[in-house]
Amino acid sequence: MNSLFFGIDVSKGYADFCCINQAGSRIGEMAKFDDTPSGHTAVKRLVEGLKTRHPDAQMVFGLENSGGLERNWAVFLKDLVTPFNGKVFTLNPLAVKKFLERDLHRNITDAISAQGIANYLRQGMRPAEVPFEDSLSGPISLYRCLRNAISRCAQMQNELQSLLPRVQPELVQFCRQGLPDWVLEVLQRWPTAPKLAMAKMTQLVKAPHVAEKRAENLIAAAKESVASQGESFTEISVSFLAKTIIQAQDMIGTLKEQTIESVAKDEGIKIMQSIPGIGAWGATCLRLEIGDIDTL
Repeated sequence: MNSLFFGIDVSKGYADFCCINQAGSRIGEMAKFDDTPSGHTAVKRLVEGLKTRHPDAQMVFGLENSGGLERNWAVFLKDLVTPFNGKVFTLNPLAVKKFLERDLHRNITDAISAQGIANYLRQGMRPAEVPFEDSLSGPISLYRCLRNAISRCAQMQNELQSLLPRVQPELVQFCRQGLPDWVLEVLQRWPTAPKLAMAKMTQLVKAPHVAEKRAENLIAAAKESVASQGESFTEISVSFLAKTIIQAQDMIGTLKEQTIESVAKDEGIKIMQSIPGIGAWGATCLRLEIGDIDTL
């Protein structure tokens, strides 16, 4: 089957289009179209005209994954070309960059980049590239939001871990494998050793997993603490970090459940979960990171 390859270099508000055939010859002139109704209409006329002149050619479109700038074009093109079995790919930008660096040794303009993307589709596309799936756009956005939230939470945990030896070194022994919930609760209310030394037993035992004996030991250790940092500004910092981590962990748990639910009916998820050792969350991550099950 003959093919026409459309390289599309997406910028904010517009995109450059270049079409080549299987021999690498350009079909028509390279053109720039605005990401507006009139721009999309012009692209539709262009594509329909080429389809009329090349009825047997499969149309393949490629756009670099540009952090969301490509989405309007990808959704529009997929709706446009699906009826005649066209394909739309949102491409790995690093793979395209390496391909362009191999073949081009001059300044790369938007138009040249569009032609390079078309050539990438024609002769260099990696097997890992998969067609654009609009049905997963929402779950992927949610998954990325969750992934970023996990990263931000980890940064705060690291920051709190670095403060802990200075403000409550006696608690470090309980935090070798992370920050337990009860430690976070204690730090939220009694962020420094001087504060913890003044805590009342009746209040401290209300923290989760802090029984009377542990509360007694914590207060006694705080009274003899070698902590070197405990003024009011440090109290604010430690309490804020502990409180924010607790809230972030609760929200991450909720987002995780919602992300799993967002793709629970997907056939690829069901197949992955049938593999021993892969649960709902693992299958969800694989599906949203890798794409179609056929690429595994």
